[in-house]
Amino acid sequence: MFEGIKKALHKIAGIWQPAYDKIKAWDLPPEVSELFDSLWKSLSPQIQAGLWKLLKEMYEKYGVEKAKDILKVILEYLSKILKVEDPE
Repeated sequence: MFEGIKKALHKIAGIWQPAYDKIKAWDLPPEVSELFDSLWKSLSPQIQAGLWKLLKEMYEKYGVEKAKDILKVILEYLSKILKVEDPE
């Protein structure tokens, strides 16, 4: 029983961690990177997946700079409505 749960958790982590890693590889400005770190873990897997899908689409159509700009706007908005505090 526990092995099945463990496998399921690893599978879920394997889906979401690559999205986090790919976004972090974009060389985000420090303030965006910190906000991303503090906010990402508080988002549900469904929101993480939707955010990644949107950012991936923007990256493929418009390039990394536009995707980073969109990420910044989204993070700022989500941090306000979710009341995520700046880690500093």
